[in-house]
Amino acid sequence: MKISVKSSIIAAAVLMIALLCAQGLLGLSKLGAVHATTVDLTANRLPTAELLGEIDAQTTRYRLRAMRFVMAPETERLPEIGAQLSLSGVKIAELFARYEVGLDRSGDHGDRTGWIRFREAWATYLPIQEASIAAKRAGDQIRAIDLIEEGREAFLTATAALQVEVVRNAAISGEETRLVGETYAAARREVMLFAFLAITVGAAIAAYVLLHLTKPMQGFRAAMQAIAAGRFETPIPGVRRSDEIGDMARTLVYFRDTLADADRLRVEQAELDNANLKMIAEAQQAELTAIEDTQSLIAELAESLDAQVEEKTRHLLEREREIVWRLSRATERRDNDTGAHIVRMGLISGIVAEAMGLPESDCRMIEIAAQMHDVGKVGIPDEILFKPGRLTPDERVIMETHALLGWEILHGSDSPLIRLAAEVAVSHHEKWDGTGYPHRLAGEAIPLVGRICALADVFDALMAVRPYKQAWSLDKAAEFIEQNSGTHFDPACVAAFFSRIEDIIAVIETERDPQTVDVRAA
Repeated sequence: MKISVKSSIIAAAVLMIALLCAQGLLGLSKLGAVHATTVDLTANRLPTAELLGEIDAQTTRYRLRAMRFVMAPETERLPEIGAQLSLSGVKIAELFARYEVGLDRSGDHGDRTGWIRFREAWATYLPIQEASIAAKRAGDQIRAIDLIEEGREAFLTATAALQVEVVRNAAISGEETRLVGETYAAARREVMLFAFLAITVGAAIAAYVLLHLTKPMQGFRAAMQAIAAGRFETPIPGVRRSDEIGDMARTLVYFRDTLADADRLRVEQAELDNANLKMIAEAQQAELTAIEDTQSLIAELAESLDAQVEEKTRHLLEREREIVWRLSRATERRDNDTGAHIVRMGLISGIVAEAMGLPESDCRMIEIAAQMHDVGKVGIPDEILFKPGRLTPDERVIMETHALLGWEILHGSDSPLIRLAAEVAVSHHEKWDGTGYPHRLAGEAIPLVGRICALADVFDALMAVRPYKQAWSLDKAAEFIEQNSGTHFDPACVAAFFSRIEDIIAVIETERDPQTVDVRAA
């Protein structure tokens, strides 16, 4: 069964996401339990403990104010102390009500003996206290003092019962605090377990990528370097694979075999040249007496030799063109660009080179080498390369590595054409103002072939229909090129471009994509 690299990476990513989601859900469930217990502790237990402390303080304050009222020697302060006693009584009643409402709201139906005993003792104490105050107001100081002493035992009984309730509430708070700690510890253990599983799976995915992607790419690079050094017997790894790596390996095999055939043809050509020279020498020696006939024979042989040399040279050039085309088609399979874009971009680059006065042979080499400008995209992951929407900053960084990948694939060759293609691949995204990539070169530090191909690539992309955009009109595309002269593009290349604009339009119309609208009507 054929399993692509893309499918493998997606499956690994889904597994990682599932583990992380499980870890998140587990953590949320445990945090929910901790949250519920903490809410009960902070919303019920802590306020209840605070109320008990305030009740203790207010009842003690009430007792002391009552004693001050009874013991006060000056009668003019009795109204003030009496008002304070009334306020304390109201405050105590309010605190009792709030505490009992809090008990009902918390659902705490446990042992309330302490609170009940406190309320009973307080109910016993309060009439005695009020009788003492009434006696003081009636002027019976001795009776008031006796009642104060009589109420002392009832007050102490109430205070002891209140302390029992305080201890009970503190015990419940301590138990809930312990539960919070245990729940947190359990959540921490389980989350750490899932984190360990996620790290283990991540390490397995990294090992898979290393064994199935990184090492084959390293093998391709080593094989390319060996082939460039003339070792055409070098084996190509991954040929039997049924994924994208296998497709690349089989393309590289064809590339290797084609170069081997070209090398063999060069050897045969040299042997043929030596044989012809030997034949000429023998003819001269044998036909000394027939100078005119010999000269005629030499002329014929020379003409034949020139024709054969020309034919062999043409054949070699055609094979190099075919190599470039096949590598370009391999790139096309890994990109949204069409084959027509590759042809048009090469032709436009050749026209701009001609307009800049470059030699004819250089113009033709630029025309061919330009077609390999995006060969590095074979190393970009499918989910980034074929993403229909805008790339994220991290995805843009990965996409921009295709320029250096193209350089690594092509540089180091003995072929001038392949070396020129390597320069195109690494420099066609540099900008005149130094804001391009991968090296942020500026001005004439950018190779001339890179400046030419950058202009040709952008113009043809603007004029073409893509899944994410419509084709631009000629006027709009030409205006964009002119506006970006001196920033994105070399002004000299822009001037050469507009000097041959009619020839460039003819290329766009002749090599048109099936879905592209008419250039002059767009």
